[in-house]
Amino acid sequence: FLKNWRRVLLHRPADRLAVPGAWKLYRMLVVDHDAPRRPVFYVSSSPWNLHGFISEFMELNDIPHGPMFLRDYGIGRDMFIAGAHDDHKLQAIERILAFYPDFRFLLIGDNGQQDVAIYAAVVRDFPCNVAGVFIRDVAGTCRTGATGDHLAGIEAAGVPVYCGAGFNDALELVDEVGFGPDQEAARAASLQSG
Repeated sequence: FLKNWRRVLLHRPADRLAVPGAWKLYRMLVVDHDAPRRPVFYVSSSPWNLHGFISEFMELNDIPHGPMFLRDYGIGRDMFIAGAHDDHKLQAIERILAFYPDFRFLLIGDNGQQDVAIYAAVVRDFPCNVAGVFIRDVAGTCRTGATGDHLAGIEAAGVPVYCGAGFNDALELVDEVGFGPDQEAARAASLQSG
């Protein structure tokens, strides 16, 4: 909570650095940045008041826009200040996958919070809808402890996993799982039929 507010008050989108290789990864996935041929959905535990900050950061770093599922902050019957990080992300991702049952998705995140555990639950609940999991290793511990166990479980379910400090080395796996530019025509046709 405090980190988000500090970011809003003290930093500008131009001050933030994109993950190495992120723009290459997203450009490969959408095929055409100006007129994306594949949808990208962004699920974040950031609050809605950061929408403008995030959008400007994406524009500055050549990351394609797409629907954002951000977290509500507030006081209500079901929440005080904010809903749980894990619950928000898991529910949003599973809602998207349930809405598009014939599509396969790549799940892209990091091991800084609970993304790996959340993605393991998504793979368990929607095994046919996840084509691959891409994790940015922020702490150098991707294959150790609980995170390593979750990634091993994802791989055991037959879902390819990439884990690295950035996404420059992930592009080959994108192609292997069928999301490369060579598969664009078939993928675009299946997305348009939905």
